[in-house]
Amino acid sequence: MSWHFRDNFIWIPFVIIEALSKDDKEQHKGPNGYSLESKLNSLITMRVYNMDTFTELVERLTQDPVLRYQYGFEVFGRVPSIATFSRFYCRLTESGALHELFKQQVQQAESMDLLDTNSIAIDATKMDALLS
Repeated sequence: MSWHFRDNFIWIPFVIIEALSKDDKEQHKGPNGYSLESKLNSLITMRVYNMDTFTELVERLTQDPVLRYQYGFEVFGRVPSIATFSRFYCRLTESGALHELFKQQVQQAESMDLLDTNSIAIDATKMDALLS
């Protein structure tokens, strides 16, 4: 698995950037947008800072010039809109890149003997909470 590193401190799996950049060239018809790496780093930031919505993310990026700079946005420029992040998230989930990355990580963990896949069980049984 190859990882992509930009000027910021978050490592990005290259498989995601590669998958999305193919579609980006075909779909992008407007003015120059934001880099894929910056938008992906921003989505990772949502998880790191426990943000639940794209609104929270946009507000944080708007208020924090250091965070904007770290993720490749212009310090005094605009940040992507809520709609931009929403469309990007949809493209990311529909691209299959996350599924491919997960498969690669499982295979790598298996090859390193971190996982034993001889028997795997998933239990999603609904249980009522016990009242004490």
